[in-house]
Amino acid sequence: MKNLIHPDRSGRGCTGLLSAALLISLACNTNAALTVLAAQVHVDNMFPEFDCYWNGGGYPTFCPTNRPGSTVHVYVKNTGASSATITDATLAGYSMATVIKRLNNDSINPAGQNSIYFNWDNPPADILAAGEPVWWRADPPTVPAGGVAQVVVRLRYVPTTPTVNVGVVNSAGTVTTNITVDANLPRVQSISYSEDRKKIYVHWRRSGGAAPTSVWLNGTNVTSFTTTVGDPSVNFAASVISLSNALPHFSYHVYQGIYADGKIAAASQRAWTNKFIYSTYCKFENYDCAGWLQEAMAHGFNNIQMNLCGMCLDNSVTSTGYGTRLMIPANSNRPTRICGS
Repeated sequence: MKNLIHPDRSGRGCTGLLSAALLISLACNTNAALTVLAAQVHVDNMFPEFDCYWNGGGYPTFCPTNRPGSTVHVYVKNTGASSATITDATLAGYSMATVIKRLNNDSINPAGQNSIYFNWDNPPADILAAGEPVWWRADPPTVPAGGVAQVVVRLRYVPTTPTVNVGVVNSAGTVTTNITVDANLPRVQSISYSEDRKKIYVHWRRSGGAAPTSVWLNGTNVTSFTTTVGDPSVNFAASVISLSNALPHFSYHVYQGIYADGKIAAASQRAWTNKFIYSTYCKFENYDCAGWLQEAMAHGFNNIQMNLCGMCLDNSVTSTGYGTRLMIPANSNRPTRICGS
């Protein structure tokens, strides 16, 4: 079976592949169900023009800037026949489930926070050089056969080493990846969906605005039914992926854009849509509660704002016990709209 490491190149067995954006080596575990689709270190995008909003003590002479952190993302696909459960992540060889520890002492740790400093007074130099982990998570933690997932490790700083080693520990084995630290990596700016979830809109951000030459969904090349355009003047590109079948609601997916120079932009997200919310800030004058509801429906409103200027202060309301009133139309035995408190 093909291990889809770099989407436009394939490797078999335990062969590692090197690209300008990504260095990946898979653990030699023939029983492992999870394989790596992409792995990246995202350096925080800083906005120095807003430094004086957050640190205004020296304004207008000097406003200190914030120190950037970073986030490790590893995207995996379950190529096995049964589900695999992700139980841990490793960074520089250290178990995140072990070293990011909660100290169960209310006098010392009343907020119940987690930290590597509850595991070490002086953390090892190699884990600090890897960026100092703050938290980690897997989404989803259980990956069905054929499914995809993301493992994230949040780092307090940008790693000082040129690569970081990250492992995904799961019920089928451990997959390890060496990730090149690249502050200029192209990024997925946003992902959205048509209401029927048959169209996926992906926006890419890269200095110079170059558009990816191929687009991949869950490790499959979908370029043939994707339309992509880019504008170098705004550093953006946009892709529309048109599917024959709708993505299941809240299903999890990995998106990748591969550029001509081999660099990769990758991100993952659950597929969902929400109808456009159309309402007013307050109610029209001279309407009682039922009359206002009818007028709102006539104008196509599909939502009613809370604190709606005394809208429902008449006999057609009931108290929920939380200070919120519900409108009950005369021809209904159940509340249909949340109204002002």
